[in-house]
Amino acid sequence: MATYFDSTVSVFGLADIEAIIARALDGAVFTDEDAAAANATANDMTLLPSGEEINDAYHFRGSGKFCGVLLNVGQVGIGTAITWEYYIGATSVGALTVSDQSVGFTVAGLVLITFDPPSDWVSNTINGHTGYGIRARCSTALFTQQPLGTQAWLVKDLSPYLVSIDGLPGPRELIDVTPLSATGHAFIPSLENVVVTLELHWSDDAGVGPDIVIESLRDYTTALHFDYGPEGRATGDVKYSGTCWVRNYQITSQVGSQVKARAELQVEGVVTRGTYT
Repeated sequence: MATYFDSTVSVFGLADIEAIIARALDGAVFTDEDAAAANATANDMTLLPSGEEINDAYHFRGSGKFCGVLLNVGQVGIGTAITWEYYIGATSVGALTVSDQSVGFTVAGLVLITFDPPSDWVSNTINGHTGYGIRARCSTALFTQQPLGTQAWLVKDLSPYLVSIDGLPGPRELIDVTPLSATGHAFIPSLENVVVTLELHWSDDAGVGPDIVIESLRDYTTALHFDYGPEGRATGDVKYSGTCWVRNYQITSQVGSQVKARAELQVEGVVTRGTYT
C-alpha cells in the first residue's frame, strides 16, 4: 500500500509497502525494522523506545523522495512530544512541516502523515541505507505509555505528472432479475467493480518519471491502499479510500522527451467515503 498522486485539482494516493525503510534509534543504537514495518504483526514497530530519552527517534526512509507515510499505530503513546525533521546533509537536519493525523503517535489506527518535499532535501546514508529520510524525534521525554506501530507505507510524490483521474467513486454491478412476463427490467445491486484510470504526462529529460514507480507496482503480491480527494486534501475535503491492484500500465506516446502514459488500477473490495482531517 503509498505512491501519492497530487494535482492542484485533486489528489490520489497509493501506499507502497515494499519501499519502506524503517530504523528505530535508541540513544546511539539503530535497530533495523524494515520487516516489522512491512508485515501486519501488531505492535512490532518501536516508534519510540520504552523509557525514551530526548533525541531518540524513528526514521522513515526511501530510495527516492516521497511526500508522506501511511502508518498503522497499534498502541498509542501517552504524553508525546515529537518533532519531525528531514536531512539536508550527511548528518544535519531541518524542521519538517507535516500534516500529522497521528498527532505525534497518539492516535490509533491508520493515519496519514504528509508533507511537501523540501527543495533542499538530500540523499544520505544512515545505518547502512542510502536514500531520503525523515525522522520523528523525541524532543521532550514525556511518554507514560510507549507508542508502537503495526505497519507502515511510503507515500511518493508524483504530483508534477498527474493529468487526470477517472473512475471513482465508481460503478456497482447489477444482476438482472426481470421475470419473463415483466414489461420492464428489475435488478438487484451486486458487487462493486471499480477501475481507476490515471493519465500521466512528464518530460523525460532527466531520465525519471512516474514509470519507474508504477512499473514496479505491477509485480506486487499485496494490494495497495489508496486515497482519492477530488477537491484536494484540506481538512473536511471528501476522501474516497480502498485497496487496489495495478492491472495495466503503458506508455501511450513519446515525442522527444515528452512522455504520456496511462495506468489502470483494479479496486479490490469496496470504496469507502470519508473526509480528510
